[in-house]
Amino acid sequence: MSQANSPNQRPLVMTGENVALAMMVADDIEAFAAWYQDLEFTRMLGIPGELQTVEMRREIFNKVGSRPNFDTVEFSLLTTASRELVGFGGLFNMTRGVAGELFIGISPDHWRKGYGTECVRLIATYGFSYLSLNCIHLSVHSYNMGAIRCYEKAGFKQAGRLRGVLLLDGFRYDEILMDQIRDEFKSDNSV
Repeated sequence: MSQANSPNQRPLVMTGENVALAMMVADDIEAFAAWYQDLEFTRMLGIPGELQTVEMRREIFNKVGSRPNFDTVEFSLLTTASRELVGFGGLFNMTRGVAGELFIGISPDHWRKGYGTECVRLIATYGFSYLSLNCIHLSVHSYNMGAIRCYEKAGFKQAGRLRGVLLLDGFRYDEILMDQIRDEFKSDNSV
């Protein structure tokens, strides 16, 4: 790992109390691939069983990083104290000034530490304040109660439900649609 690309050397885009948003770097690929090989991680991410290798993650990184992508922004999520990599997140399917869809994945080693809620707030701040979005939305499966609580703490509200869209282990689960609009957004990080 080169010193310039070291997680401790990369600039932070936005900083919260415990976590920060940073640009993704190639050194993150192996950690992301390891998380995508954890079945509980893919289940909670909403893509149960969709495993990825280091090579697959490298191809995705090279494809996204090789050209400007104006409808997607991706971040690595780091702790502010040690700059340890704890997850990833961002916005995609963005229409300038209108809406974007939020995504987040926290390493299973860092679940239940409050990082998710803080990261969601930082990403929402970025979307509302810097990209001038009016609405940020997301979807989460009904079995992922931790994520639902995280999104609600960050100010997202349930906007709808697609009933029984996921079959997992013989059970059907709903997909819950949540959103937040700029006028409802409150953040200590707003500019």
